[in-house]
Order: sequence, then structure tokens, then C-alpha cells
Amino acid sequence: MFCRFAVTTFLVALSACRTASPIPEPIEVGPPSEEYCQIAAAILQTTVRSYSEQPSGLERACVEGRARVGSTIYVDARFSRKVDPEVVERSECVTGPYHVRFDWKRFVPAPSPEVVLVLVYDAESGSGTEFNIRMERSTWPQNQPGVMAMSQCGSVFGRLDKADGQWSATAASK
Repeated sequence: MFCRFAVTTFLVALSACRTASPIPEPIEVGPPSEEYCQIAAAILQTTVRSYSEQPSGLERACVEGRARVGSTIYVDARFSRKVDPEVVERSECVTGPYHVRFDWKRFVPAPSPEVVLVLVYDAESGSGTEFNIRMERSTWPQNQPGVMAMSQCGSVFGRLDKADGQWSATAASK
């Protein structure tokens, strides 16, 4: 009996000492940073409008009321290839009234109470590139996994296409 206890204790101690599986590093490949800014601009231009202009979009007045400080609307944009987050060389860009922030490694909450959250998924299955855009609290990465704020400004799913070097976004109808 003592021998069995000693062996069991040894195996438990041995398994507790093994190193944890490494967390996969994000993919460092992708289009140049300027292209990420063009993608974000195409999505924002298509989706953030009044409901009369884009009934499937985010209501512009709502977005401005929640994510604007001064003349700047804050946007957090994240890109992924399958499930791996992509690293964008440039941490941010400005396009029109939008201050788009890409750097998920060194996250700092925006000065606005909420941000426009743009999520871009490269579907690598031949079905194209899809996106989701919605409002989220400016501290959203601190949420528990799977916890999201309910967006009072709407939420949009859509598809990105590139033709003649220009990105265009199409919002899915509700």
C-alpha cells in the first residue's frame, strides 16, 4: 500500500512540474499597415451612417455620442487569420474623424466611454474576408472571455472585397 502511495505521489509531483504548453504567438504576416487602415476606413465609411442612409449599419449619431471626444471618434480594430490575432506594424492611424487603434499587445483604454470595435476575420476557406462592427466599452479587453456589451447603436456583419487595389465593404442586411 505504501509503495502504491509513493508511486502515485511521485507521478502527481512529476506532472505538476512539467512546463505548460506554449501559447501560440500571433501571426506576423499580412498586408502592410496602410492596407489595414484602408480596410478599417472602408468598413467605417460603409457602416457608420444614419439609419436612413444605411438601415443595416451603426447609427452615426449614437456612435458620435458614445465614442467621440472632441472631434475624434475612437475605434479599436482587430484582425485575425483563422483564430490567431495578426500583429499590425503600425499601432494606429487616423482616417477622417476616426482614430483607429490596432495594437492589441499594448492596449490602453480610449478616453471615450465606448469605442467602435471592428473585428476582421480572414476566412481562408475561399469564402472571403468577413467583418463585424459594433460598439463596446472602452475597457472591453478586460471583460471576462465571452462577455460583450449590448450595443445600443447596432451591430453589423459584412464582407470585404478588393478590386483595382481598393477595399470595399458590404453590410449584410438585417
